[in-house]
Amino acid sequence: MAALAAGCALAAVGAGGYLYYQQQHHRAGASAEPKPMTALESAEAKRAATGSRVDAATEALDQAWKHMDRLTEEEAAAVLRQNQQHWRDAHSTGMDIYTDQVASNPRIEDYATWMPLGVGTEEGLDRPTRIMFGVFDGHSGHQCAEQLALRLGPKLDELLKNNNGLAKDAVPAALAEAFTRMDHELVYEAAEKYRSAPSEGGMDELLAPALAGSCGVVAVVDTEAREVTVANVGDSRAVLGMRLPDGRWRAVPLSVDQTARNPLEAERVRAEHPGEPRALKYNRIVGNLMPSRAFGDCRYKWSLETQGELFPGMAARGYSWATTHKNCITPPYVTAAPDVITHRLGEGDKFVVLATDGVFDELTNDEVVNVVGEWYDAKTGKVPSGAVGAVAGPREDNAAAHLIRAALCNNPHDPEYTSVWIKELSRPAPHSRRYRDDMTAVVVMLDQDSSKDHRTLP
Repeated sequence: MAALAAGCALAAVGAGGYLYYQQQHHRAGASAEPKPMTALESAEAKRAATGSRVDAATEALDQAWKHMDRLTEEEAAAVLRQNQQHWRDAHSTGMDIYTDQVASNPRIEDYATWMPLGVGTEEGLDRPTRIMFGVFDGHSGHQCAEQLALRLGPKLDELLKNNNGLAKDAVPAALAEAFTRMDHELVYEAAEKYRSAPSEGGMDELLAPALAGSCGVVAVVDTEAREVTVANVGDSRAVLGMRLPDGRWRAVPLSVDQTARNPLEAERVRAEHPGEPRALKYNRIVGNLMPSRAFGDCRYKWSLETQGELFPGMAARGYSWATTHKNCITPPYVTAAPDVITHRLGEGDKFVVLATDGVFDELTNDEVVNVVGEWYDAKTGKVPSGAVGAVAGPREDNAAAHLIRAALCNNPHDPEYTSVWIKELSRPAPHSRRYRDDMTAVVVMLDQDSSKDHRTLP
């Protein structure tokens, strides 16, 4: 009888306010009219029913994670290393370049790129002294980041060639112009091209990159000028690893996050949109977007007229983000004008790390530099006298893979290090997105010559 009563109670909760109705009906007698529920009672009954279903689903999900098929260490290492690469510029700069990526989305939205600059110029740069590195973290799709990886480097190279690129002060201005020109092409010129010949294929090719967005951090390392110049929009980061005389590592930030949480950015947005209290809400642009500077993201840049003209067709084709946000009143709110920092390289500057926020969500700048610095010490054996602490051998041959492995653990010094990173890589996409983001890292060793397994840059 108790089991039957429990079953009835469960059924009643699932039916919303039915349990309350039955109780009132029973108390008043079978012939009495049931007392109608008040709005508050109805609301509480519905919320209780929803809560029961969510609790049941959460418990089922927790059980599924507890009993997931855990990868072996060999299998997890295969996932970690499947995208790792190592190149050496054997011509002029002497740099070693390590990259790796681990996806969390079903299709990774991060991209990384690099290329020598100035090859074939009249000045005779057959052996360039500058190399560009870029990391692009897409959101609301991969299309914008993909286009940046393909097109931003050549655009920067063209600007440098056409504007006296050998001048030492040319790189910062060229980077800033490359960012803004690239965004103008992706967001505004693409819309005009589509208007001139609208088609479904044109929508996918031209408008999808405009609708998607991307953060981006680009570094130009100039070995002749002994400088590294970084341009940044969004929350991907660049950080330099500096060896101090006492052997410790210091992180030198080469970028500042350009998000609504940055007080200077918040002040800028408010100043550009006076009288709009919802231009910034919940530390997000119009209450929705975290980066205050980004490529693409036409929802926050196109005029309301353009959005009204082009979004219905995009939505009909399945682009779910093709909607005008209710707080969007006087766009543009977001810009791709970058923050540019130039750092003069010194004797202690050993490496530069560029990575998406999937890495920096888990590790601080200091932790990133210490992880890569320990790898550097163990790999090269270049530990100066007086260095603090013994250094264990690297767990990964690739510096970028080593960094991502540490980020997957969240704490590289955790005694459960091995089991944690394997557990994280055991989570399949897209479910892993509840726990971590896509991760991409580029590590540029400025003076080390240790690895035997590499590709040589042409």
